[in-house]
Amino acid sequence: MNILKNLRRRYGRTTLTVTGVALAIAFSIIMLSVGEAIQQSSRNIIEETNVDLLAEPVEFAPLIQEYIPIFKINQGRTIAKAMVDNNSKIRAASPWLIKSLYVSKYPETINATEPPKIALVTCKGTIPEKNIYFGGLDIKKGSQLPTKSDPFYANGTYQDGLNSKNFTHEILISEPLAKLLDVSVGELIYLNPIGIFEEYNNQSILEWFENATWFNITGIMVEKFERQNALNSHIHLSELQYLTGEHKNDGINKIYISLHHSSDRDEVKHWLENEFYYRNETAIFTAEDILKDINQFMRLFEGFSSMVIIITVLIAALFISTILMISTRERTKEIGALRAMGISKFTINISILKESFVICILGLIIGSIIGMVGSLALNHYILSAFQYIPPGIKITIITPMLLIQVTIITFLIALLASLAPSYWASKLNPADTIRNE
Repeated sequence: MNILKNLRRRYGRTTLTVTGVALAIAFSIIMLSVGEAIQQSSRNIIEETNVDLLAEPVEFAPLIQEYIPIFKINQGRTIAKAMVDNNSKIRAASPWLIKSLYVSKYPETINATEPPKIALVTCKGTIPEKNIYFGGLDIKKGSQLPTKSDPFYANGTYQDGLNSKNFTHEILISEPLAKLLDVSVGELIYLNPIGIFEEYNNQSILEWFENATWFNITGIMVEKFERQNALNSHIHLSELQYLTGEHKNDGINKIYISLHHSSDRDEVKHWLENEFYYRNETAIFTAEDILKDINQFMRLFEGFSSMVIIITVLIAALFISTILMISTRERTKEIGALRAMGISKFTINISILKESFVICILGLIIGSIIGMVGSLALNHYILSAFQYIPPGIKITIITPMLLIQVTIITFLIALLASLAPSYWASKLNPADTIRNE
């Protein structure tokens, strides 16, 4: 039987069948691309930061600031230094303090009818030279905190407070914060732990700025692990500690740890949890621990998507099988004549299988194009619609393995679809068929 001739002869039916297969393939590509993208991009972000282990407080501190729980580790610098000094596998341990502060730009005139924007910003205190092994930060303009070390700390004295010559007043801010305040590199902004909770008036605004601390913007950044509209800033650790009252006990709430070899992660974690002198002060997490919630969600999603894909495959196979069965029944006389001429059942079955494969391959080509375009469109739409998603996260991604999986799915559909019509054709009696026709 001439396969292409038969398909052209039933042009409308063939077009409908190929369209059905293409939609099934496109849907499978989109479903598979979502799971693959979230897992891969999440892991890539963790790897780009070079954070092998994360140390956090064992218990939550009882303080609440703007509904954000504040965790606390005292003697932060001492603990971080002890990690590096007592374990040769640890390359760097960087203490961080993360707090919420209010930020604003000093207006040209104090006018309560048009008050300045005062936003709540996540402020991250860090020691610049401790972060040379860590990444995940993209500087768009300017530079990171140019003053190395943390001079205002002054061996724990924080000498002269805000009047200290060592108080750098340097700040690195995120792009969304720069856009919100309409500021750029070299301009000044003001940080204050307290917002304006009374009625806005000229006096309250003026007092807010008088009690705030000015900072010079050294750079504008994007953090790949933060949501797209995140209002973030980086300043020197000691300066954030002083502004928030954490300087009394060298308070921090995170220690990022980088190892010489990531393969030592489990061993170092065991040491930190069981042998390290300050083991009772910190809880240690690996990248896998950090991604645990994502992985749990992805396992649920993969189970759901697998079920949906299986149903899609079965429906597509049933649809093609029905169309092929109708077409095969219409060619009963032709099949009977071929059998009478000595053509074997196997040859007839192979012909039907080839027809099924041609339909599915056409569907695979068209469906792959639709699926890839749909996948890119879905990725763009979700990233645009939901601003809390980090810029480093991708919602969908097309990989060679995904295309191999889809190709296997296509061949499976073709094989399943050909079973029923092949079985029916093999049961035809040539003599009876010719006589009845």
